[in-house]
Amino acid sequence: MKDRPLANLGEEELDLVERLVLASGSLKELAGVYGVSYPTIRGRLDRVIEHLRSALAARPVDPMAELLADLVEKGEVTPRWTPMAMAPTLAKSSDRAVVFVVGDRLERAVEAGKIQRITDTGPVTVRPDEIRVRFNNWDRVRAERLPLLALNAALLGMGVVLLGIGGRDLNRRARAGGSANAQNTD
Repeated sequence: MKDRPLANLGEEELDLVERLVLASGSLKELAGVYGVSYPTIRGRLDRVIEHLRSALAARPVDPMAELLADLVEKGEVTPRWTPMAMAPTLAKSSDRAVVFVVGDRLERAVEAGKIQRITDTGPVTVRPDEIRVRFNNWDRVRAERLPLLALNAALLGMGVVLLGIGGRDLNRRARAGGSANAQNTD
């Protein structure tokens, strides 16, 4: 009897698969069952799929990818990744990232035909134009917010100053009015 990858899934993952089947494959309905958003349930399902693919290919699941997925799901990490449609090629991303494979730069290994991907029909050499790089742009998102933050701080500061001036002026008028009234009653 063939070893079944589903049998190697954890209890939570099996529960997810079971509920997905009972929901007729509707991720929207499944998200409602778990009380989470669609992207969250999509992420959970993607992890189950990756576990199944790993088991079928007899390769271990990447623990770093698992950790990152857990942190994103818990909301502890909120990545703002470059959209796939805008992801630059490896060559165009070299100003922001350099990737090494066993000590060699990835682009050199790809150009030399050393990088392959396994398909249903066998190994296929990866071409440089097939590789895209997505960046976590959180640092740039924060930097883009700085001018708005500075403007808000300046406006708040001016408001406090104007409030102080207005309050001081009202206080003076009240004193002046109070002393005028006191002179009129004498």
